[in-house]
Amino acid sequence: MSRPISSPGLVAGVIAAVVWFAGMALYLLVTSSVYVGRVLSFFGIGPLQARFWTWPGLWAPAMMLLSAVVLVTVTLVIVDHWAHRGNPFLVTWIAVIVAGTVLGLSIDVMGVLAYLPKFGWQGLASAGVDAGMAAAYWGVFAGWIPALLTFRRPHSADALGAGLFAVSAMVVGVLLLVIVGFFGVQAWQRQIAEDSAEAQGISEEDGALPDPLAAGAPVPTTAPGVEEPTLDPQWCTLDRATLLFGSFDAALGQRSQSIHLANHTDQPCVIQGYPDVAFGDQNGHELDTAIAPDDTTPEPALVTVPAQGQATSRVSWSANSTNGVLVARTMWAAPIAGLERGSWPVELDIIAGASLRVTPWALDAQP
Repeated sequence: MSRPISSPGLVAGVIAAVVWFAGMALYLLVTSSVYVGRVLSFFGIGPLQARFWTWPGLWAPAMMLLSAVVLVTVTLVIVDHWAHRGNPFLVTWIAVIVAGTVLGLSIDVMGVLAYLPKFGWQGLASAGVDAGMAAAYWGVFAGWIPALLTFRRPHSADALGAGLFAVSAMVVGVLLLVIVGFFGVQAWQRQIAEDSAEAQGISEEDGALPDPLAAGAPVPTTAPGVEEPTLDPQWCTLDRATLLFGSFDAALGQRSQSIHLANHTDQPCVIQGYPDVAFGDQNGHELDTAIAPDDTTPEPALVTVPAQGQATSRVSWSANSTNGVLVARTMWAAPIAGLERGSWPVELDIIAGASLRVTPWALDAQP
């Protein structure tokens, strides 16, 4: 025996979905008023209902449709299975609370999964039940509406239990909401990045647009695998000298950027070797580059930097096309490997996979 299409659970679920989206419309209408927004939040109406409204393209209607499917199917399954066994009004009210909670928790899971590509399993640290709690709170205040409209008379519930089709639709709806939402979050984040770049006058000719969900690791603050060296007190460590961002030169398809080590004390200090250099991309991740000593320069010698004097090193590379690729947006450097790196914002045509050469420290005759 099949359930009539107008089963109480289906009717209650559809009404719950209508109430949910009515709350969304109301919130969007008054979102500019802080005071009205606070009053609505008391009734469980807030940004949660409008979460998918600003998603780009078809992601918004797809997510709103799946939200409705979850509310309808969860309410249907609970009401048609339990309403005839107790007070149908109370069962329906509780069913809407559960349906809202399932919807909110699905949104929470979707958000956590969206962090995994960027942060790995550490993304689980962002796990929370904020949406689940907010949606349950909405169900407490809104659940009486479908309960009242569906069961005007006591014990009028359909005696049929929830069928396999309804349960399957509920499970599939929840899974689709999480899966589609996972990709929708990424599309939404990309849209935010594109809008931000457009507002700042940034185009893909200058490099790929920033991607908040891009995979990668931050630039290490010291050279990986290098222990902090034990240095003579006369060395130009960071308590005696300061790294300064120098001049940029370009000619015949070649580029170079200078780094200065300025002695800010009234005593000379010494330095020898090459600066430790690394680069970060537009997403804040370490840029994959090959950095090696410049074999066209003499072997590094011990350099004595006089008081208020400075030493200079240059980083050089071949010109690159930056159109749509990862590109250097920060430059990190330390006087030698093992010391803590400092950083500067840059706009250099150093791209992922580029090869760079570094000259040894040399005394700058005209600091």
